[in-house]
Amino acid sequence: PDGKRAIEEVKRAEEPFRFAILDLSMPVVDGAEALCALRMLDPTLPVIMTSGYDESQTLSRLEGGKISGFLQKPYALERLEQLIKEIARTEPERPA
Repeated sequence: PDGKRAIEEVKRAEEPFRFAILDLSMPVVDGAEALCALRMLDPTLPVIMTSGYDESQTLSRLEGGKISGFLQKPYALERLEQLIKEIARTEPERPA
């Protein structure tokens, strides 16, 4: 949907999200702004950023915001699955 809705969903969630997937170019609130807001709500939330830009261009637009993974569009579902498994292995376990 859009970055604003992503922020609202995390705010009102009864249980913490396991991870979030953001697109750098989302409507209303873009991915960089949404990442900043999500970090304020939950600093340990693993975030995967997607973009049609390459990784270095994307990271430069995030102004130091920490992400757990990056997927350049278009990407295969298998790559998303692999990245989620990597995050699950390397990130601290989150409350269910």
